[in-house]
Amino acid sequence: MNRTLISTGLVAAFGLIGNAYAAGPITAAQALAAPTQIFLSGATANSATIRSAVKTAMCGGTTTADSNEFIASTSGTYKDKFFAIACDSTLTGGHAVFYYTALGSAFGVNPVIYNGSGVKTPQLDLNTCTGLSCSGVTTEANSSKPDIGFADIRTDAFVGPNKATATALSKEFNPVFGNFATAYPALYAAMQEDSPSDGTSNLTAVNGMTFAIAISNTLATALGGTANNQPLGLSTSQSLSRATIAGLLAGAYGSGTTALKALGITDPSSGNTTKVAVCTRPGTSGTKAWSNIFFLGEGAGAKAENVSSGTYGTGGNWSSQQVAYVENAGSSDLKKCLTAASAQGIPAIGIISLEASNLPTGAGDNQYSIARIDGVSPDNATISDRVNTRNGLYTNVGEAYMQTRGDLSSNAQAVLDAMVTALGSSTVCGVSGPTTLPNGNSATGTTCEMRWSRSGNPFNVPKIKSGE
Repeated sequence: MNRTLISTGLVAAFGLIGNAYAAGPITAAQALAAPTQIFLSGATANSATIRSAVKTAMCGGTTTADSNEFIASTSGTYKDKFFAIACDSTLTGGHAVFYYTALGSAFGVNPVIYNGSGVKTPQLDLNTCTGLSCSGVTTEANSSKPDIGFADIRTDAFVGPNKATATALSKEFNPVFGNFATAYPALYAAMQEDSPSDGTSNLTAVNGMTFAIAISNTLATALGGTANNQPLGLSTSQSLSRATIAGLLAGAYGSGTTALKALGITDPSSGNTTKVAVCTRPGTSGTKAWSNIFFLGEGAGAKAENVSSGTYGTGGNWSSQQVAYVENAGSSDLKKCLTAASAQGIPAIGIISLEASNLPTGAGDNQYSIARIDGVSPDNATISDRVNTRNGLYTNVGEAYMQTRGDLSSNAQAVLDAMVTALGSSTVCGVSGPTTLPNGNSATGTTCEMRWSRSGNPFNVPKIKSGE
């Protein structure tokens, strides 16, 4: 795809995009020839806010009168991973298209800044669209390098045990791309390297991201809580210690009995061979990288998977493991893992970002609860008030970042600025997980603004922001 910005006058003169000044949404064919092409890859978190900000900045509005949003087919493999927003751009007077590939936080890092030049990454293939529904993504040959990356935590985190492995990449993405290693060999290789820290990248903090420990309903009730519940405030009920969580994630408990004792359960009712389950995520996940950093410390990695994904739903055997570890490709799979544990009466924990879509509902794959950590919930009086997060009592919070290889075109920079502004404003406060970062001005923060920061380093101990 030609990613060079062409002046609107030349484009119109050569007829590359049809009527460049026609108002309203444009077709997939017109989007393919649009002079302004912007490509973001990375995390799914805040996707609704990001896409809304893009529509406003790039298209001049958020309705279908201003833009078309192309999505991967709801019945296809690529569902919820690939998007494209196309419009008659207010930035240039000509057509523009914004691609968004959401494969996990690690894909917001190396594909953008690896080796100072980035790596070609698949995006929605608008040649495969019928109306707004598209059935395919680009091959390596016709893919582009992302201009912008978005990750739940900063690039520094994706090193050592927090970088993606060949096993994790193949397991997670072979079902999506066939054979990931042969379909995208350069990307496959780059993703296994430590995240780069060269001087050509520009990093921008955008917002805090609240993470949580989700637990099966069996464990929630055993800890004095209630099923399908996110507790509020401070209490010893439905609470796990940070030390116990760390021990489970690290594989410190060699038997089910030892793990149950650490959880405070001495008389389990379950007759299943598996007594405790740990529902975790692979190395491409910012949630996984963050949990390693927060609970285990710099340079430490969690225990590897010992149960084949999906086997947890087949009657509770969980591959006969007393303490079962399952790496779930996405949040939706992790929720299925916890829901299965709830149904089978198995105490289980899981790592999760506290987005609105990940809150327990008691229906479908959302049958689990959220634990307090050392007696503290991220919220105090109402879900999403962030009081305990804001005051620094709840610190299981990362800081999300946007990154670019260097300076962007003026059009792309305008869209990036709009995304950063939206993610740093109270707009994000209604979706539960995100929080706004401190602005340094006492008493002027929004209701979900953190009063502390890690100063851009995910390994730093959080400190109260001066002026807050």
